[in-house]
Amino acid sequence: MSDVINDNDNDIEKGNYDYYLLEHEHTGCWSRFCHEFCQHPFTLLEVNGYVIDIQQTFAAKPSWFVVPLKLMITGVAMDVFVRDLINYTGVKSFWLAYYNNWTTVLTLIYLFLSLFNSLYCEGTKNQPTAYENRAPCLICVTWVFWVLSLSYQFINFFGYWSLVYYSWEEGSEIMAVSYFTVMKAFGIFVLLTVEGQVLNRIPMRWAHLTIAELGFLGYIFWSLIHHASGMGNPDTGDIGIYWFLNWSDETLNETSAAVAVTMLIVLPAIWFVFYVLSWPFRRYMPVDEEKAHGAADMEDLPEIVICNLEAGSLMAHFDGNDFPPRVKELAEDSPLHAYGVVPGMVVDTLELADGTTYYELTVEELVQHLTESSYQDGRIVTFLNPHVRALTPTPAIPDHGARPPSSLPATAADPIEVTLPPGKVGIVLADEPPVVSRISDESPLVGTGVTVGMVIDTLTLLFDEEEEEEDAVTHYELEASELTQLLKDHADSEGRVLRFLPAGMDVTKKPPVAKALSLALPAGSIGLVFSKASPPEIKQIKETSPLLELYPDFFVPGMIVDTLTLEDGTVHYEMTGKECTSLLKDHKDSDGRIMRVILPGMDLTPTPTSNSSSSSSIMPDEVLACVFPGPLGFRMEGEPPMVQSMEEDSVLHDFGVVVGMVVDTIEVEGGETHYELTTEQATELLQQYENADERILRFINPDVHDVTPTPTPQEEEEEEVEEIVKEMPPELYCAVPSGDLGVIFDEQEQPPKVAALEDDSCLKDFGVVPGMVVDTIELEDSTKHYELTTNELTDLLLQHEYSEGRMICFINPDLVDITLKPVIEEEEEEMPLECEAHLPAGTIGCGFNHNPVAITEMDEDSPLHDDNVVVGMLVDTVMLGDGTVHYELELDAFLTLLHDHKDEEGRVVRFIHPDHYDELKTPKPPYQGPDEVTCTVPAGSLGVSFNGAPPFVTKLSDESPLHDEGVVVGMKVDTVQIDGVTHYEMDHLEVSALLKEHAESEEERVIRFVAPHYVNIPPPLPKDICLTDDPESLEVELPPTQKLGLTFAGTHPICIKTVRPGSELSSEQPHKLEGYGINRIYVPGYDPEHHCQLNNIKQVMVLLMKTKHIEGRLLCLKKPELYPDGFDKTDDYAPEGSEPSSSSVHWTDEELEIKTNLMEMGFEESAIVHCMQNYKDAGRPIDMDDIMAGIIEEGAG
Repeated sequence: MSDVINDNDNDIEKGNYDYYLLEHEHTGCWSRFCHEFCQHPFTLLEVNGYVIDIQQTFAAKPSWFVVPLKLMITGVAMDVFVRDLINYTGVKSFWLAYYNNWTTVLTLIYLFLSLFNSLYCEGTKNQPTAYENRAPCLICVTWVFWVLSLSYQFINFFGYWSLVYYSWEEGSEIMAVSYFTVMKAFGIFVLLTVEGQVLNRIPMRWAHLTIAELGFLGYIFWSLIHHASGMGNPDTGDIGIYWFLNWSDETLNETSAAVAVTMLIVLPAIWFVFYVLSWPFRRYMPVDEEKAHGAADMEDLPEIVICNLEAGSLMAHFDGNDFPPRVKELAEDSPLHAYGVVPGMVVDTLELADGTTYYELTVEELVQHLTESSYQDGRIVTFLNPHVRALTPTPAIPDHGARPPSSLPATAADPIEVTLPPGKVGIVLADEPPVVSRISDESPLVGTGVTVGMVIDTLTLLFDEEEEEEDAVTHYELEASELTQLLKDHADSEGRVLRFLPAGMDVTKKPPVAKALSLALPAGSIGLVFSKASPPEIKQIKETSPLLELYPDFFVPGMIVDTLTLEDGTVHYEMTGKECTSLLKDHKDSDGRIMRVILPGMDLTPTPTSNSSSSSSIMPDEVLACVFPGPLGFRMEGEPPMVQSMEEDSVLHDFGVVVGMVVDTIEVEGGETHYELTTEQATELLQQYENADERILRFINPDVHDVTPTPTPQEEEEEEVEEIVKEMPPELYCAVPSGDLGVIFDEQEQPPKVAALEDDSCLKDFGVVPGMVVDTIELEDSTKHYELTTNELTDLLLQHEYSEGRMICFINPDLVDITLKPVIEEEEEEMPLECEAHLPAGTIGCGFNHNPVAITEMDEDSPLHDDNVVVGMLVDTVMLGDGTVHYELELDAFLTLLHDHKDEEGRVVRFIHPDHYDELKTPKPPYQGPDEVTCTVPAGSLGVSFNGAPPFVTKLSDESPLHDEGVVVGMKVDTVQIDGVTHYEMDHLEVSALLKEHAESEEERVIRFVAPHYVNIPPPLPKDICLTDDPESLEVELPPTQKLGLTFAGTHPICIKTVRPGSELSSEQPHKLEGYGINRIYVPGYDPEHHCQLNNIKQVMVLLMKTKHIEGRLLCLKKPELYPDGFDKTDDYAPEGSEPSSSSVHWTDEELEIKTNLMEMGFEESAIVHCMQNYKDAGRPIDMDDIMAGIIEEGAG
């Protein structure tokens, strides 16, 4: 099936070359040179987009004229060759040693090949297809000998007349110019050039220069072989073949320099001349120029083509330099011809037979997926016209409104483990760790509780062994591509287990593996399966094994059994798997067995030669010895210090220390601990503190533990912080005053944790310290908030900054648990299944949250009580006073709707029981309007109401001019174009404000409306995004005005979305500000630390509005793409080069006291700073009454 939208007539003639002229990028001289030098030397496609016609190039027509001329030229060359052999008086076997004779032979070979091509035209009759694009073998051979003969002829001509024929005097090698001399040294060169460029028209390319250089290098190698053999020149008696090509020590430097000049200068220079002369003589395939350039007009290509393909190859060539993949050419038998696909279109998406869809593919990825799925039917490839439609972006989490309810992501609180059957899984993964971005309807995960948006934690694979035992291998911390490949490689396996986590939950870390472990085996079965080989390898650890609980973090399958010590102290070495299994089985009821395991590749402990070793002591993993004053009676050696021997009365015997243990640390009086000691240092330290009352030595088993490294100062500080946390009060209730609290919260921690306190923070008076977290906050109206995030708490404090009576509860997270939000338990029978609330004008005294929208709180005087509405019910529909009904509203849209129509009568909200939401909710009426409408609207009001983001048309008045354009309620605004400026991704407030601002303007307003299921066009990237020299960061000085003409988008960082044409910033800046992210906002007189805490757009807007009258503000911007880990918050916040002037205020203690007093009186901080700064710049004294009068006079307070 083929779905072609806005398709034109595409009468493509299969096999022609009309579409080579679509586009070519190599229009500059340097670009053309690079492309020609690197391209295949025998490709038929030229850099200008035309194709070489091999028949007209190597076997030109008409034959009755061309063939006789080629016969004549070949006959003349043959005549010169025969004369040369006859007239040669030297040694016949040495004739072929000369360069000019090599030239004659190569020229004859080419002329015979060229004549053969004209007489026997089979090799040139069939022009290769556009898909093959290579010259036939015979043509390639002819092409090579043409290049060699032409380069040899020129060097022969140049060398003969400048070196060999050097004098007309008596004794010269040639006394007079004869026919033979002229023809061999010049005439054949001219005839060859005429035959190759006039009769044949063979192209000369820069890639052929390599062939010419190699051909010349071949003769140089022959001359070196000749010199090394010592045969000399029998004709002249000289050492070399020529006097100027002599490799003896006396002339080695001159000869080498001459060869280098010829290869590096002469040959490239003459090749440039040949290259330029060959361009006008080339013959190309006939091209329908009108048709070719018609296809080159990208606007005439089909807008979109959807191809449902059968198994097999597409037989298409994609441009490897383009993203997205661009169709460069199609073979004659390509199935894409039937769908109307033409060169120039790009691949948008690829959907495989199992429903897996790939977006934003590179050429390499596309070719790989097409090759791997070539045997499948039902593949769907979507091609687009890139100048008309944008690519479909990769969905991180699919749009809820564009997918059936069965595939909507649901809330999952616990991990889910699913055992997969053999076959395909039917899911699409993205990111790291892998996130489920799509689940097909045929996936075995349907109905298991797995939803879109969940994260894959681990993959466990089972492998059947010959003993019919199963060996499980678990993979941790996977990437999406790695997991996809594992699932594909083991698609036919049974017992694959995937573990899914809810979004936000941390994945399981890969368990660390110890190098060696001494396992104390309990009595009974230990649940291990060993290999039969020697040494025994642990193939499987059963789930019932008690060792998993004793050694959960280090003991893993694949480790090797080194030694086994039985309960009587007998140690067994170098066992086989069978011996190990037999010993464990015979002594399974015994305690005290020790099994030492090591990693593969480590050396096994050899069997001791002395029988006494079998009764050696068992080494413990760790021993702490708190010894009394006096000698310890042991000897150490090595680094780190290892116990070599111990006296019989040594006190260390009482602690369990044995020979072979290592001294890790020594703690002396005063609590000072020494790390990483040498034997000399440890001995000196023990002697120094021999009579000390308290010494603590830590001995370790070197096979189990590594030596403890010396802690860094940072680690010591962290230990001190831990001590401070231990002294942290368990709980504090703080009745904070109005104003800034001077506290900074850690954005990465949830719940909000105090990261730092400013010096003048009022929280220090209550005993709050860094590390405490906010449990609850009670506002002045007695509203209490629980389980807040950092962003929610910051917004709440900013909104109620000037309120009195706020009560904040701080707790020690290590001692006190967070207070959970109280659940209002209502009897189910008291909550009606559904009810309709008729809302009066004004507020309704309710709080709402979540999606779908739920009532979270109700005031006692709320009018909803009269309609039996209770807390916990969900909002179904909202009907306005004009009869407009809104369905499936999200929280933001619902609250905006209530606020915009709060003064209307007749509003009706339908509530339903949350447990019956799916069965009682009112389905949204199906959309029945057009797919898209683009209209130019007249000046004046449009009579239209919008809501939501993107903005949906919720109402059209009877007089609206949009009725005539076919716009209906339910369509959404995609783009708005005003005076040539296009605005993308707006919400209903931005659209309404934009249309209202230009309502009476004469500028042309063009609005594009689309159906609800359409994906809005994302804003295009700037065309010069990769070509501009935009700096990494900018500092933009903001004028003292509220109307900056900027719009913002995004979080972390907040980026500049648009700069309006009338803004002062649009004309003053040499660089485009769109796309830059806000690193900080510098305001003179403000605390610089405050300005890096810009967590959302609202905070930016509030700060800019409060400081609108202050001069010297700086907007510090950075490019987000250069900072993948986020902006650095530790930058210097003062602008570069700033001096203590009007742009940077330094306050005395008296001035700070005046500022504090004025703020307590209710004046805004920005107004106080502005007025005091003006006084300071003017040299006037800072007086409290004068500042107060100045603020009131300016009207800024």
